[in-house]
Amino acid sequence: MEYMEYFVDEFNTNLKVVGVIPFMLESSDAVDKEMYAQAQPIYQEHLLNTVVLKNARLKRYDGSGITLEKTKTGKIEYWDRRTHKIFKDIYNELEIHKTWYE
Repeated sequence: MEYMEYFVDEFNTNLKVVGVIPFMLESSDAVDKEMYAQAQPIYQEHLLNTVVLKNARLKRYDGSGITLEKTKTGKIEYWDRRTHKIFKDIYNELEIHKTWYE
């Protein structure tokens, strides 16, 4: 947050942080749990409730772009559906957060 404040001051911009996304955490990792717990009092309401767990599909998107692969029956693959739900959840939370600045 201090780094963002530096940019606001240095470049006289109107930059606002609408959310901090907990990203690529492992649900069973003690260090990740501890870091998330430490982030809560620091970022407070800015810390999104949607936690993005470590996900091979997200890593693959770096090279392939966001996909919607289909199964043989024509349904969207489970992992793409699940990952897109995460994107939608984050978007919905950020939409609520950005109203704080309107």
